[in-house]
Amino acid sequence: MKINLHQLLSAEISDEAAFHLVTFVRSLGLALESIYFDQMLHHLSMCEHDPFQSESDEVNDNPF
Repeated sequence: MKINLHQLLSAEISDEAAFHLVTFVRSLGLALESIYFDQMLHHLSMCEHDPFQSESDEVNDNPF
């Protein structure tokens, strides 16, 4: 799903509305991080220690 942020978020809002929107999104991000921080760390550690996970999404044509 591709979202065009310029279509979703209008530039024609007041300075106050832009301030509140940015403050809300920043606070939401911090809240999500504080709630899911342990799971984020666990996921990162699993990605770093998984020898079978590919570093890139490229298809490797070499069968060996």
